[in-house]
Amino acid sequence: MIKNIQMEKTEKLNWKIIIGAFVLLMIFPPFLGLSIIIGYVCTRCKCMNKSDYLILMVCIAAYLASVNATKTPSGDQVTYYVAYNNVPRLGFWKSLIHIYGLGYYEDPNKTSISVEFMNGVYNYIGYYLTFGYYPLFEFLYSFISYMLLFFGIYRFCLTFPKPHVPIVCGILIIGFFYYYFQFALHIQKQFFAQTIIMYVIGNYAYFGKLRRIDWVAIVCAIFTHQSMLFFIPFLVIKRFRQKMNKQTIALVFVITSLFIIYGPQMLGGSSQNSGLLTYGIGRFANSENDEDLTGRLAEKYLLTIALPLSLICIKQLMKLRKTNIESQSFVVVLASILLITVFAMFNQPLSQYRFFLMLLTFMPFVFPMAFRNIYNRDMFLKTVSYFMVLSFFVIFNSIMWTYAPEIDIIVKSPLLLIFSNYQNF
Repeated sequence: MIKNIQMEKTEKLNWKIIIGAFVLLMIFPPFLGLSIIIGYVCTRCKCMNKSDYLILMVCIAAYLASVNATKTPSGDQVTYYVAYNNVPRLGFWKSLIHIYGLGYYEDPNKTSISVEFMNGVYNYIGYYLTFGYYPLFEFLYSFISYMLLFFGIYRFCLTFPKPHVPIVCGILIIGFFYYYFQFALHIQKQFFAQTIIMYVIGNYAYFGKLRRIDWVAIVCAIFTHQSMLFFIPFLVIKRFRQKMNKQTIALVFVITSLFIIYGPQMLGGSSQNSGLLTYGIGRFANSENDEDLTGRLAEKYLLTIALPLSLICIKQLMKLRKTNIESQSFVVVLASILLITVFAMFNQPLSQYRFFLMLLTFMPFVFPMAFRNIYNRDMFLKTVSYFMVLSFFVIFNSIMWTYAPEIDIIVKSPLLLIFSNYQNF
């Protein structure tokens, strides 16, 4: 692990090759450009360097972002689209007030800045960077989001022995997981904030401390989506990086479960205030018996995602009673608390679903811990990543939102996908 970290710190990036690979990906058909990039990375197992990993991250993020650029706004995304288009009319200050675009037409005289005002900052800067062309904004927003997540995976996986397969497969697993992809822009505030937090978690595991840039990122995440307050105690309290014991684990799980079950009733009255903390608590408190658009959490997702994560976390928690790898201990505890939170929210379907979506980004962090034996670990990760990539294209036409036709995302270059204007704006 120390060797991996030292090499990463001393290596210099070859920006000419990275930019060249990005340009080629953007102008080549994905079936050709993407295949070359993935094939190149997979064949350089023993001589992979930081530039090679960055090529993989940039190209995968750019491809997925270009597909997202073809998405027609619907559901929650409509109000974000309207907020983006309102930027020239409202200016910077009012963009911080009306982060929900439709809200401006309901209450144009509103003067209080939204607690999640960072979304107004993204809209304002993004509007002028993308020249008011929304598909280009969708691309830029998605690209940055995926890059934050991929960097977190990269940094975290460097703490494993022989990290090549965990890094490459981790990026492929979450990148091509269709269930994650279809919500990346639909619930964009939460997902963008979550990727910021995962970037911080990766850095925290890698450096062993929170640097100044990590504190800035945490603040941005909180003011992007208030649910990120959930992670703050576990990032700040160093106990969760130390050796665990059964008493500590049991206490944390009991307190978490009691808060999830009884918290909404106890905190229900706090939503009348507009402070930072009470705003987030109020949203949580008002969720009891509130049905999400997708209804109660589907059992198939609990079985295919939450159950494997639970088994790995239980195994690791038992292991951490005797030995302690700080970076892994922290992530396992955090994922375990999220899991217990999800299972405990049986009478709060909306909050249960939102917290469940947070679990998705933990998959590439937790899956490499499934096996101690490196060969078994790598075979498991390769199998899961193959399945994710294949299922992404097989299921793509069944995704609930409207994107470019499946044939287009295979044969049209990412540049064409962005500027074909599938939404007829």
